[in-house]
Amino acid sequence: NLNLLRGSDTVIFNRGVHTSELNLQLHDMDSEVPKLTCLDYWLDNIFNQVPHTAVCYHKEGKVHGYQLVRTQDIPTWSGFAFE
Repeated sequence: NLNLLRGSDTVIFNRGVHTSELNLQLHDMDSEVPKLTCLDYWLDNIFNQVPHTAVCYHKEGKVHGYQLVRTQDIPTWSGFAFE
């Protein structure tokens, strides 16, 4: 039930004049990215006009890698392309 959408927890990085902005999301490597989380990422990007999301995969606080996902690909994104 979505009565009202207020605020955002989106972290957007400006990477300079010649590069587009980037949304950063942190995700635990031991769990799949739920479809509602993908929807959240996609809506945040659409509302903020951000073309990409960088997903930082971590396990017990240690970073294991990043994945760059285009906003237009988020609805069909499986959640894992990093090994």
